[in-house]
Amino acid sequence: NSRIAKRVQEGKVILHEENLAVYLLRLQEAGDLLLGEPSENDEYGHRITVENKSLNVTLDIWNRVSRSATILDDTILIEPPHIGENRLYSEFRAFLAESSNKPIWSGYARGFAFKRNFESNLQEIVTKRLKSNELQDEPVILCGQSGTGKSIALGHLAYSIRKEKKYPVLFIENRSKLPRPNDLDTFCKWAEDFGASAVLIIWDGMVEQEQYYELTKRLSSRGRKVVVVGSCYRKAAAQKNNFVEAPAFLSNSSPKREGIDEMTGFIDFVEKFAPSSSENLRKLSEKGGDRFLVALYRLLPPTKSQIRAGLAKEVQ
Repeated sequence: NSRIAKRVQEGKVILHEENLAVYLLRLQEAGDLLLGEPSENDEYGHRITVENKSLNVTLDIWNRVSRSATILDDTILIEPPHIGENRLYSEFRAFLAESSNKPIWSGYARGFAFKRNFESNLQEIVTKRLKSNELQDEPVILCGQSGTGKSIALGHLAYSIRKEKKYPVLFIENRSKLPRPNDLDTFCKWAEDFGASAVLIIWDGMVEQEQYYELTKRLSSRGRKVVVVGSCYRKAAAQKNNFVEAPAFLSNSSPKREGIDEMTGFIDFVEKFAPSSSENLRKLSEKGGDRFLVALYRLLPPTKSQIRAGLAKEVQ
């Protein structure tokens, strides 16, 4: 077409091999475009229930914040459909393999996350800070070796807090690019303007502790009521109240507050989804093997690649 050819030469038209439909779908998957007719009551399709109020997240806020974090809207709370035993086992394996990269929210709803003893302490600290009227000047940091369940625990924390429908939650995965503080501040201000008393930001970054402190101070200096939770390998030199450790071993005698034995609980948990592995775990526990990392690596194959990658990064 001579007219199009002329516009191409003038630089006014750019040709693409892919068709428009494919391009639009890519934009939708990236969260930059919403396709389809909006409903009468839900203009953009992203809603967050906070203190019995259903808030509509505008497309502009959603797209901007999504560059740095995942907004946990009400869709993650939808009960997943019932599936057969074989499919359940398959999804359990996928949950184990992928959760260190990105939370699979339906897996938490299906009970795929084994709750370790330290999680109760973590949730108690976070809940207390969310309820506090004071601005937070330091983050909550979950520390521990690779394979101790930090990422699963942080995803579980995000899911359980969001399930209460009291506070908005942002989740930042372990990624190469650091989150943009201005994006997070935009969301916190939006939530604040619509009556949210606090915002929970969970950053599973496995970065230096100073970066969590810097983000917390930056947001609090702007008057944002926010609780930041981060993850790292090493403990602080001096143990502080804002640090929670994920032990590398499974306790054989549980803390008083839990009332259960971690080893026994883990064996019973695995038995629900992978009976063959639970028998090997039982034998391992009888020999005194209480290493959580070793048990995962040897008996739950889907976790191997992630543990290898985590250990390499930890050593580095």
